[in-house]
Formats: sequence, C-alpha cells, structure tokens
Amino acid sequence: MRLKNNDQRTSLFWLAIGLVIAYSSGKYGLGTVSSPGPGLFPFLSGLAITVLALVVFSQQKISQPLEKILPVAIIPKDLSAFNPPNDNMMKNSRSVKAS
Repeated sequence: MRLKNNDQRTSLFWLAIGLVIAYSSGKYGLGTVSSPGPGLFPFLSGLAITVLALVVFSQQKISQPLEKILPVAIIPKDLSAFNPPNDNMMKNSRSVKAS
C-alpha cells in the first residue's frame, strides 16, 4: 500500500496509538454502565482516537470529499457555521464604531 501524503501516515500512527490504548485499558477492567471500572475512560479515549484516525485516513482514500457524505454541521469547514452573524450584531458593531 502506497501512502499518498502525510495525513495518511499520521492517521495510521494515531490508529496504532488508539488501538494500544484501548487494548491496554482492558487490563484495568471496564466495569459496567452503572458501575464503571478504572479502564472505561481510557478505553473510550482509545476508541475515540481510533475512530478519528479512521475518519482522517478514509477521507484521504475516498474520491468524494467527506463533506458530501456527512452533514456540514458535523464537520464544518470553519467555525462561522456555529455562530452566524445576525442583524442585531451588525447594528451594534456599527454603532460602537461610530461613537
């Protein structure tokens, strides 16, 4: 398998790290949902790292951009999607500048 860019190499590194964390946390015991053990949080952290690494790796492998597959609300291109300016904000900023 030939890796195209550094994102793929980095995602494979984080995939390995996430798998090691998730596997190693099993030694501490996961517990149950009502009574979580000391290994539950490291396991979930390792799982999250693994999933994110797979997302980055697959984003580089597929021909479509990931934004077409997942909604823009999940993976925004910039943070302005979370806080769009409204008319009141624009009026307040103009009145402050005019003063």
